[in-house]
Amino acid sequence: MATGDYATLAEVRTHLGIASTDTTRDALILELITSVSRAIDRYCCRQFYTTTETRYYDYRSAWRLWLDEDLYSITTVTNGDGSTTLILKVFPFFYNVLST
Repeated sequence: MATGDYATLAEVRTHLGIASTDTTRDALILELITSVSRAIDRYCCRQFYTTTETRYYDYRSAWRLWLDEDLYSITTVTNGDGSTTLILKVFPFFYNVLST
């Protein structure tokens, strides 16, 4: 199962009525699970799984940071000058940024 797959091999086997002992099509099924999961991402213009990554944003306002994707959580925020920031979530895709 690849990261971000929306179904497991066992779930697809059960749905299709394939015995768990029949592994002849596992590689194909796993490939299709990943392909369909990415098609869902493209169709919805977003992903529905979490990743841990470092993101960089240039924000034009001293008070607002506009995001291009959903965030599950923010661990830290650092200004370019190294000072700390307080983040307040207001709406999805919108956080208030307050320098401390």
